[in-house]
Amino acid sequence: MINELFQLSETLKNVDTTQVEWHRKYKSIPKVNAKAPCLCLLLDASGHFRDMISLSAEEAKNIRKYGTNQGSFPAMNIWPLYCVSEDIIKEIESYQKKPELLVFEKVQSWCTKSQWTGKLSRMLKISLHDTPVEMKKILESRTNEANEELSELSDIIHKADLDSNFEKLHDGLRDLAFSLLKSRKLVAESLTLLFQQDGKPEKKLSIVFDMYNKSDSHLPVVATQRFTENLNHLLVEAEQDKISGEDKSAIDAFQMEFSPTSDPMPSVKVPGFDMTLYTMFSEVKCQDRYDNFIDRKASYPLSFENRNKLKRALEWISKETNKGKTWMTLGKSTILFCYPSQMPDIPVEWATIFGSGSEKDSEEAFSSRAERLLNEIKQLKVDPELSYIMIFVLRKVDKARTKIVQSGRYSFESIKMAVTDWCEGCNNLPDMRMKGLRVIYPLQFPRVLNQVWKQDGTLATTNKSTITVKKLYEGIDFFFSYEKKPDERLMLRDLLIHSEGLIIYGGDLLHKNERMQPSSYEALLKIIPAVGLLLYRLGKRKEKYMKSYPYLLGQLLHISDELHALYCQVVRDDNVPPKLAGSSLYSAAAETPVTALSILGSRMQPYISWAKSYRYKKEKEKSALAGWYLWQYEETMNQIIVSEHNKPRFNDSERAELFIGYLASLPKKDSANKSDSEETE
Repeated sequence: MINELFQLSETLKNVDTTQVEWHRKYKSIPKVNAKAPCLCLLLDASGHFRDMISLSAEEAKNIRKYGTNQGSFPAMNIWPLYCVSEDIIKEIESYQKKPELLVFEKVQSWCTKSQWTGKLSRMLKISLHDTPVEMKKILESRTNEANEELSELSDIIHKADLDSNFEKLHDGLRDLAFSLLKSRKLVAESLTLLFQQDGKPEKKLSIVFDMYNKSDSHLPVVATQRFTENLNHLLVEAEQDKISGEDKSAIDAFQMEFSPTSDPMPSVKVPGFDMTLYTMFSEVKCQDRYDNFIDRKASYPLSFENRNKLKRALEWISKETNKGKTWMTLGKSTILFCYPSQMPDIPVEWATIFGSGSEKDSEEAFSSRAERLLNEIKQLKVDPELSYIMIFVLRKVDKARTKIVQSGRYSFESIKMAVTDWCEGCNNLPDMRMKGLRVIYPLQFPRVLNQVWKQDGTLATTNKSTITVKKLYEGIDFFFSYEKKPDERLMLRDLLIHSEGLIIYGGDLLHKNERMQPSSYEALLKIIPAVGLLLYRLGKRKEKYMKSYPYLLGQLLHISDELHALYCQVVRDDNVPPKLAGSSLYSAAAETPVTALSILGSRMQPYISWAKSYRYKKEKEKSALAGWYLWQYEETMNQIIVSEHNKPRFNDSERAELFIGYLASLPKKDSANKSDSEETE
């Protein structure tokens, strides 16, 4: 990860990456929403809780907390005060929705079982005592308005004994919540502060200690953007002064002089999760339990300047305004980064060429998006020898670890070749009956591959029961692997097995001229080009496979469905069976084609005999259709007879050809045959 970010930082040298540099221990508070509020607790000069403010999500963006996961200040996480049963929680939820129903005496009677344990006491000691002491030491002899306000707040907490007497803190918060409930103010937030369901993991509640401002307008002093920015300025300034005054006696991994430190690397909040760039530091004792690192400082040395350089690079590439240009998320715990070797003056959407991987991807077609990107690349004024893009994918493996799961460097020429190959592969199809087919996105391909379908057109897999043939991000590697020829045959096999139920369901309804479920139809629109692409990668071009026995057998099943459906419409008053003749034999044809062909001949005999006589009837439209299907059946059978049709089993690519043939449009009649048909009518 460090190497990739260092390369990115070199790319960004001539780019304006001006942004706020936050101190490594001054971190954002958790995201605020209705279920996870951030409560600003206002203290008076004597240390009594006087009021509470619920910060909006927009206000909370400007609030930060100094410290670690073990404790922070002036914002921190605490637990609700009391545990109650599940039944009481349901009643509390009804009060939160309709505060006018609240019965205060009943709420008061629930406050019996305190949830504050020794574990929280240790966290509160770090937050309310140790952290303010640490901050005071760092900021001593530095003055600005924020430091004065911070000192005043910590002095109030200390004088009121709230930093050591946690029972007093607990009771003060309870009395504040009671006061607000009695006056019907902030009912939902007060109940959230008071209660949590017993037996559940401790729910973290975000709070900020604050005080009345001097104008007594009851507005926050500490929980403001002004305070946050001023305090951060002092913290960054203090750290830089400390580093500049140290003796630089060592060389780091990138040949920069520096003073060895045992401090951890900075963490960065990327979209979806927080990550620490590097974690070899003195507090992680397990790093050298087997004497792997005699000196942790030397395991991968990085100077303060380079640490900040990497941090700024990651913050810049992942900022919100660069979404779609240099990054995009691939689910909750995975993020893709994509950037060129030389940043152009005009922003280019590099990442979106791969799609988003979501079920409902962008309405813009891949081919048009790719064409736009290629045109933008042509207009870039960059050094031809440095014309490439870097791609790396970060995935949060667990709470503590984030790792690069994929990375690559691709030239602009390879992008052009990959786009051409991808489009030709997805279009490696005959004329298909289904409307709306188009080139799929590379990140859609793994999703198509992983989905398993039942014969009723519904997914057999859910979010809890998934089959993973390919990870979502592996679609990018497959996109660029047009020359490597990886495991296409295995992917084709898996795709056909997973999609067989949907193929039978979709083909049956299409040949009955009945509507499919929209989700099933959309899935088929992605499966078909995916099969065409895999056949293309295996060297199977449509000009050749359309003459093959498996494709012709698929066409024969298609014709059989159409003729069977027409027979039911005319003879059985539209009473069409659940399965038509062709669709009922699709699975058998994929497994034992010779046997299936024999069964199909016997099963279709009455419908063929009917078509031979019915084509002369005066019902011109349907009788002509019967004659046309009969002609298609005879022509296809003649082609099958002269081909190799005695294969006991199909291989994976032949099964794919059967699938394409089954859903492909029927060939058009030439003019000579058409005139013959008209004479017979």
